[in-house]
Amino acid sequence: MTVRLGQLLLGLVLVVGLATPARAQSVNYPTQEDTHVNDFADLLSADEETELRQTLIDLQSDQGIELVIVTIDSFRDYRASSIESFAMGLFNRWAIDDVQTNDGVLFLTAVNDRQMRIELGANYSDAMNAWMDVVLDETVSPAYRNNRYEQGILDGTAEIIRRVTNPQLNAIAPTARPSTTFPTTSSQSAADEGSGDAGFIIVIVLLFGGVVLLNWVLHQAGFSSGSSDDNDDSEWSGSRSSSWSSSNRSSGSSNSSSSSSRRSGGGSSRGGGASGKW
Repeated sequence: MTVRLGQLLLGLVLVVGLATPARAQSVNYPTQEDTHVNDFADLLSADEETELRQTLIDLQSDQGIELVIVTIDSFRDYRASSIESFAMGLFNRWAIDDVQTNDGVLFLTAVNDRQMRIELGANYSDAMNAWMDVVLDETVSPAYRNNRYEQGILDGTAEIIRRVTNPQLNAIAPTARPSTTFPTTSSQSAADEGSGDAGFIIVIVLLFGGVVLLNWVLHQAGFSSGSSDDNDDSEWSGSRSSSWSSSNRSSGSSNSSSSSSRRSGGGSSRGGGASGKW
């Protein structure tokens, strides 16, 4: 029994070592520190941030539209694969605006990536997506290219507000023009969200397969069942398997709870909006 147990444990260690890289890590979204302005990259002065926050509070109070400004160093710091997937995932994680209206807006700047994104709630039209592209290209990008981030954020926010509070301006999409808009990748955001769970399942499958393979090899080598030692070992193996199953169920429950943590009744995005770079 001792020899068999040692061989089995050694095999499991090898299987775990091989399987661990297969477990992909899910996106680690930041915690929302403020309802309207989350300047994680410190691009705004204290005075400008206060003024901007009051503007957004007034917008939500007067028009019922929640606009959230977020600056970060890089979306890669959060293990996201693109600014589009990160923006949509963050919008939905923070549940921006209200589920009844779904007209929230997220204005995201990733300064070290030199990329930006305006993510729109699910209630906006395709024409609005095109107009947000115009905002990024004609208002925000010129300021950002000259490292005037405060001006780009303030002027960009003012133009976003003008567009979302005057629907008649957006009835017709702008004429075709060269664009820095990236393709929307809602499926990629979903993949980022689910990659951790999928990787965990792969690890479990590989572990199970490794145990089955090791048992077969040991059996072929002459460690057949029937002796009292083997019976004792079978009992130990059954107890261990039961313990692993219980542990995995608990872990899965925890992951599920974490991935679904969002404000009840909040709005959502389906990937509408526009992206740009400078």
